[in-house]
Amino acid sequence: MASKALFRTLNRMHIFLYRLSGGKILGNIVGSPVLLLTTTGRKTNQERTVPLVYAYDGENYAVIATDQPAWHRNLKSNSQATIQVQRQHHQVIARDAEGAEEQRWWTKIVKQSPAFESAKDKGSHKIVILEPVKYTD
Repeated sequence: MASKALFRTLNRMHIFLYRLSGGKILGNIVGSPVLLLTTTGRKTNQERTVPLVYAYDGENYAVIATDQPAWHRNLKSNSQATIQVQRQHHQVIARDAEGAEEQRWWTKIVKQSPAFESAKDKGSHKIVILEPVKYTD
């Protein structure tokens, strides 16, 4: 239990410093960019924020859900979320990538963050696409 409490404390510190600095502090981990994902808890209905490494293709963001984390289960219940990328905030709709799209994102993520190459075949992974909501007048 001590390790879980420590992890939560470090996560909260990461989120605090990221928000305070607009991503200048802890906006990259080992050369990989980090965003903050805020979901609505499926049981509590409270906002939950996590820092995640991401890839970007000029339009959408992609993050990796490993071993069904709580944030991914929250998105399955309510696909609307908010992300913070440095100082920018975006409303997004989340969906799991499938087939060729999933493979394209894996290639992009591994090129950007080579550490994910060895992790790809360990555990259960889903690429989650975060599509910014486009508002029209």
